[in-house]
Amino acid sequence: MSSDSFKKRKGDLEKKLVTTIIDAYRDGHLDYFAMKRAAKYILDTIDYAQNEQHLAFMLKQLTDQSPVFKNLLLVESEDSVKTREKAVIDRLSQYIKNYPTN
Repeated sequence: MSSDSFKKRKGDLEKKLVTTIIDAYRDGHLDYFAMKRAAKYILDTIDYAQNEQHLAFMLKQLTDQSPVFKNLLLVESEDSVKTREKAVIDRLSQYIKNYPTN
């Protein structure tokens, strides 16, 4: 995954996390202190994420703190798998195109 696409993915994830926190607080699934703890963890952690594994670990930690993040973890995990599959397919396609046929 290129640096630009990872930055975009990280930014998109951050927005989804903020939305999840706000919705969970509004709906009564997170109290004020749990919301504050989750927001602090996200702000302290997301900028240091260097790759998909770091983002997955962060989401897992959040899900361990509160189950309101579980759906997001599942969706993001599926997206991550699809992204890796596409990268492998692209590399294989490029290899096949460049394979000498004598």
